[in-house]
Amino acid sequence: MNGLEIWRFIDSGAGSASENMAMDEAILNSCRRNDSPPVLHFYTWETLSITLGYLQDLSGSIQQERCLVRGIRVVRRITGGRAVVHHRDLSFSLVFPAKGNAIPSGIRGSYQKIAEGFVEGFKLLGIHASLVDGRSLQMAGRKEGRHSAACFLTRIRSEILVSGRKLLGSAQRRIDDWVLQQGTIMINPERGYWMSLLRYPDGSDPLKMKNMLESGVTSIQEILGRDVDICSIKEALVAGISKCLGIRFEVQALSAREKRETDCLAREKYYDLLEGVVCSASNRMEHMALEG
Repeated sequence: MNGLEIWRFIDSGAGSASENMAMDEAILNSCRRNDSPPVLHFYTWETLSITLGYLQDLSGSIQQERCLVRGIRVVRRITGGRAVVHHRDLSFSLVFPAKGNAIPSGIRGSYQKIAEGFVEGFKLLGIHASLVDGRSLQMAGRKEGRHSAACFLTRIRSEILVSGRKLLGSAQRRIDDWVLQQGTIMINPERGYWMSLLRYPDGSDPLKMKNMLESGVTSIQEILGRDVDICSIKEALVAGISKCLGIRFEVQALSAREKRETDCLAREKYYDLLEGVVCSASNRMEHMALEG
């Protein structure tokens, strides 16, 4: 292991939607200041939450009133892509130089190299995943898949599939000389939440959407047919990525500056997007209740 490039590994555990997204940006900023080497960050979610892609429309992507009634937090990621419902999943971010040694500089090459690391990690769990070019898998003529608000119903670059079903979704953002790639690994997809909380194209057949989720998305639990300790999942993925990228991870915590910046970003930038519509939605629901 001597002579290998050293990256930080941060496991922040369960956090709120605002905290998780703020932490990723704080880590990115730390790398941009050259205060930190590249970073792999794992985290989970305190409560059922939804993240939207950087350019994704709020009202056209989620069932706002259902989310409000259930107290679901909705925040916008700094990366692109489409909506992800977070519940019992494992999320990650990778922050790395756009022109580094471990990962190719191009968008396609970087996605592929990172995906290869995860495939290697899944193999250690007994999961034999395939790495395919997702653009060749676009569902021609299937409006629901192409225009769905759900991230896991889309196919882009270097998709990780098991028996044709998507196990991991991710998206990148490039700022200055650094790249942030955020992603989610499905442990148990809870498809009912995806069906009830996200919006799908007008005229979509609910049964067809349900079938598309069942046939297009899978999870670690479904593949292995048993519960898997999340610590074992993290260990396998860290080992796989380390081997594939030819790097060594050093476990670290957030720096004091990163913690302060996380707190600030969580308050000022990654606030719940539904806060501004609480009053109007409440008034509409009260009116509906009176009419009923």
